[in-house]
Order: sequence, then C-alpha cells, then structure tokens
Amino acid sequence: MRIVTIVCLVFLTSVASAAELPGQPMSPRSEVVFFPFDDYSIPFIYGLRLKLHAGEKHGVVVPLGGPEAPDGDMIELYGSVIRVDDEFRMWYMGRNFKTDDFQHGPFRICYATSHDGVKWTKPDLNLVEFLGSRKNNLVMQTDKDGNQTAIRAQSILVLHEPDDPDIDRRFKMMIETEGPYPPNASGRAFFSPDGIRWTPSKRNPVITHNNEPSGLVRFNGCYYLNAHNINFWDIGRVLATYISYDFETWTEASNLGFRRSYDETLVHRGDGKQEVHMGAALWNRGNVLIGFYGMWQYPEKGGNLKLHMPLGFVVSHDAVHYSEPIPDFEIIPGKGELDGSWPALQQAQAFENIGDETYVWYSCWDEYGWANKDPSNNGGLVRLAKWPRDRLGHFHEFYCEKLTEETAPNRKPPHFVTRLVVPEKGDGLFVNADGLGPDSRLKVELLDERLQPIPGYSGESAALLTQSGLRQPIHWAGGKKMDAMSSPVRIQVEYAGDESEKIQVYALYVGR
Repeated sequence: MRIVTIVCLVFLTSVASAAELPGQPMSPRSEVVFFPFDDYSIPFIYGLRLKLHAGEKHGVVVPLGGPEAPDGDMIELYGSVIRVDDEFRMWYMGRNFKTDDFQHGPFRICYATSHDGVKWTKPDLNLVEFLGSRKNNLVMQTDKDGNQTAIRAQSILVLHEPDDPDIDRRFKMMIETEGPYPPNASGRAFFSPDGIRWTPSKRNPVITHNNEPSGLVRFNGCYYLNAHNINFWDIGRVLATYISYDFETWTEASNLGFRRSYDETLVHRGDGKQEVHMGAALWNRGNVLIGFYGMWQYPEKGGNLKLHMPLGFVVSHDAVHYSEPIPDFEIIPGKGELDGSWPALQQAQAFENIGDETYVWYSCWDEYGWANKDPSNNGGLVRLAKWPRDRLGHFHEFYCEKLTEETAPNRKPPHFVTRLVVPEKGDGLFVNADGLGPDSRLKVELLDERLQPIPGYSGESAALLTQSGLRQPIHWAGGKKMDAMSSPVRIQVEYAGDESEKIQVYALYVGR
C-alpha cells in the first residue's frame, strides 16, 4: 500500500507539473491553419496520403563583405529574420580573420535589411569601431557596466514585441556565448528599443550550462528556447526546450522533445550517428509550430570534415513536444548548393510568406572548411529556399485496398476531417489547393461536435470548389460563411469527381 501511495503521489505531481505548461491557443487568434502534415489539426483521413516538398534553392542572397568588413571572411546564419512594417531585418554572425583568432575570436553580430527578402543591404550603423572605422553593419552591445563589448555569439535569436510597455525591451535577443573552448557555454539575454543597440540582462547568464539553440518563440504567453544541450549529452544531440515567462528567469531544466539517435534494442536496430543539431528553428503559425532542424549525420570516416547535414522537418502544438510528419525527410536537402558549397546546412529563425511564395533563409556550415583553408565552402553565406506559399506538403488520393466488383460500390470518396474549431465574427474558410477543375472538385461540409452534418452546410448544401489557388474562399448556399456558426465545428473536405486523383490540398485557413 505504501508503494502504491508513493507511485500515486509521483503520478499526481507529474500531472500537476504538466498542467502548468501553457496549453493550446484557441482564442483569441487571427487565423487557424490546417496543414496536411499537422495530424493534430487534421487527425482523420481516408483514402489520402501526405507528400512533403523540399524547398527550391535560389542561391546566395548575403555574400561576404570586403576585406575590411566584419564579415569579410565568414558569414553564418544561426540567426534571425524579422519583418518590421515593410522592411525585413536580419541578424547574422560575421568574422574577419585579420582581427579574430579562428578558434577563440568573436563571431560578431552583423545586421542587414531588405524590402523583398532577396536584395539585402548592409547599412553603415556607425556604432562600433572595427579596423579603425565605424562605417560597418555591427550592432552595439554593452556589458553590465555599460561598456561596449564584442561577444563570441554562436547563435542570435531575436524577437520583436512592439506591444511591450517597456520601449527598451521591444526587441529581445538570446545569444549562445562561448566560454572556455570546448565546450560551448551559457545563454545570455539582451534587450533593445530598435534592434541595433543592445543592453544585457542583469541576470546574465540566464542559462548557465552548455546549450546550443536555433529556435525562440513566444507561444501562448510563454517564451520557449529550442536547443540541444549538455543535459542529454549521454544520448547525443537531441531537441530540448527551456521556458521562461519574463525572458530572464529561464529553467535550467529542459525537456527532451525529439530525438533521432537510439541504442540497439530488441525492436530497434540502433543508430547512434543520427542526431538533432541545435534543436529546431521555429515558425509560429498560431495554432501550430513548424520547425527546421539540423539532421546531423556522422560520417564513417573523416570526422566533421565529411559531415552531411540537411535540414529536417518537425511540428509541435505545445512548443515542447515535437514529431516528424515523415521521418528523416529533407525539407532543404544538404546537396545541391548552386555554388557547390559543403552540404552541411544551418537552420535559422528566418521564415516568411512574401506574396505568393514562402521564403526560408539558411546558410552552410563552413567552420571546419575555413580552419583547413578549404575554399569550397565559400564562407558559409546566407542563402534562400522558396516554395509556393504554404505548399510544404499536400494530401493526394491513395487507397490501400484494391477495388473489386463487390467493394467498388461501397468505397467512400477520399476525405479528411479536421479537429474542432470555434468560428469568430468575420471568419471565412479558405483553401490552398491545386489540380481542381470540373471533374476534380472539393466538396466542403461542416460537421458538429458529434460528427453530424450541419443543415445548410452539408449534403446538397455543401460548398463545391473547382478553382485552384493559394487562398480560395469557400461559400455555402446564399453566401453563408463560417462565422454564422456559434458553436464548435469540424470541417470535412472530400475529393470528388472522375479525376479526383489530380487534387492536391496544401492548407485550409479559418480567419478573416
């Protein structure tokens, strides 16, 4: 009885602790997105399969600076891109070997701006002296005493919160700084009114032990830092998460949210060479987080010089636990750089929908190449991958069972059903789909909580969509929209017509 009591107490304590973590953000919200790769938002499918799409590489968009520039020899984008009004702002790491010892010199924090995400300008900020001149794009950092300082920043994660009542904290930055080498050590927080003049938290280092992050989000009122860290070093690099509610008081404890490396067991062959490098860079889409992570793959020979590291793809609904929609899928392949660079990639907190396209910025990992004077790495550099807007994956028709004369009449059309969503005033439903036409239609219906068809939104009143597009509006009979519903609903989408195999659904949007 005593053992049972102890076990129950431990269980209840665990449940209570878990309950304190922020839950799913349902309302208020600007938009709910239902992606095919998100099996929480679209939990039920029939006659369908998911296909993911790798990004199309568009080459270098931020090259090395000149011989006197702080990024004259190396650029790495374990950094951030943020849209502020009509301008894109980038924080990245630059090095110039005229002043920096390779192993111990600082990766300096450089700044660039753009109006289209392709052509970037490195403005003369006139803040920091470098090689005798202030005409450079270095941001200014101060230490706790207010003195300018150069910090060896291994990653640069920036958030913009324009509604923060403290103007001096509207830009927030978390930096991985290197201590005694090796290992990498400590996380430090900085604040800024404009993104270029930064002051440190008085509590630095806010995380004291080894952590190497690439993702930072505020999700449902809590900050989440995504990294690999020393807390799980015995099982290798894994995706781990820290939380904070004020950006300065962070948990030293972390959660293991996703791993690729396993020991051999009776049911698993074991693979100690597959790891998650730097956690995942995160794109907050409101009701779901999309993550790109480094698919670290140890080579058989040659050490890190032969490392192959594409970018993998994960999703999360609580910013703590992550999963791969398709295991080991390369959302940005390691090979195929247009300049022939080394196929080891760096993910960045750098995602944006621009017009009809999705942009993701990244870089190549070039540290070991430059240490060995290998010019094939071209200094890392910032690169761009693109997709048609939000078309990272789609559902296509796929049946497992074979048709017979007996089964054909009873087989249901391909379809999927979403989780419950609560429509808000002004909400409409939009579909991102391709392959539609008179003989390849989408039939869209609304169901209640108990999966019952809602009159006026189903059956003969169902909406039919025959036009492909990135954001096609759905209207039911009489021009009705979703906001007429006052209770939670599910959305059912059916692939209809003699050519339904052509249909590809990439996303549904509930919003304005």
